[in-house]
Amino acid sequence: MSTDLDPPGCARSYLDPRQTFVAIVPCRETDWFATVARAVGGVPALASVSAVELRNSLAAVSRAEAKELARVISVGSLLYGARSPWTSASQGRDDCMDALLSAVGDDARYFTNHGAAEEAEPRNFLDSSFHVNSLSTATMDLCLVAVSRSAVLVLWRFEDD
Repeated sequence: MSTDLDPPGCARSYLDPRQTFVAIVPCRETDWFATVARAVGGVPALASVSAVELRNSLAAVSRAEAKELARVISVGSLLYGARSPWTSASQGRDDCMDALLSAVGDDARYFTNHGAAEEAEPRNFLDSSFHVNSLSTATMDLCLVAVSRSAVLVLWRFEDD
């Protein structure tokens, strides 16, 4: 699927291309789960992800929680620890993650496979003992999907041990 929108240039500074997939694709289908599955289909670690699996595994989160999840995805390894502490704030990183989430529009809804999204609030996405509904062939994966009327943002970290 071709992309009409490019992620903000700053995303390259914070997202490791060897273990992270990021794309903003047009939302041309009524089933945005199929749009996501098609977008990640060319990534070997994510090629097994299906629309059915996504529909059964993703939970809704707020915009603020989506930003927190984007930070988790951007700071480093899910298996071996972050390049910097999970809770460390970087104005550049925060600004970039805001720009990334804003790229799909103000009407976006956000979804993740992070297990805390299934729990009662307040949710703690930075807890070191979190679980995910793993959707890929990797040992661990964490995704954030933003869906608006015109575009879908897919931000996905995947790692093998």
